[in-house]
Amino acid sequence: MGQRATDTVKEIEEVRGRLGDQVEELESRLPAIARTPRRALGFLAATGAAGAALWVVAGRIRQARRPVGRIERVARKLPDRIANPAMRGIERAPSWTGWALAGAGFLAATRIAEMRRLKRIERAIQADLADVGR
Repeated sequence: MGQRATDTVKEIEEVRGRLGDQVEELESRLPAIARTPRRALGFLAATGAAGAALWVVAGRIRQARRPVGRIERVARKLPDRIANPAMRGIERAPSWTGWALAGAGFLAATRIAEMRRLKRIERAIQADLADVGR
């Protein structure tokens, strides 16, 4: 081999060594980064539980204050065998919306946390690659 080829091979080996060291350092940092999603998940679970409790309490307060509506007045005029099942169905209808909103909020929060975590890892990798280029 010529002198230029030998220099190129040495330079490639140096870059490989630096990259290997930086990859090992990055791998040693990853467990610390992996703890963050667990904390975020705990925070989200606590927030979701508090939100669900607040939702239930607010619903009960609203129901207690709600005046007799048009549906109830109509139901009073119907026979009991028709009015009772109809009213039970009407009372149960909106109960799933709180759970749906809580689930959607939880999903959105976990997605945002995941995107932030990946962005942080991407920045760390770009910084390491920038150091290699110097």
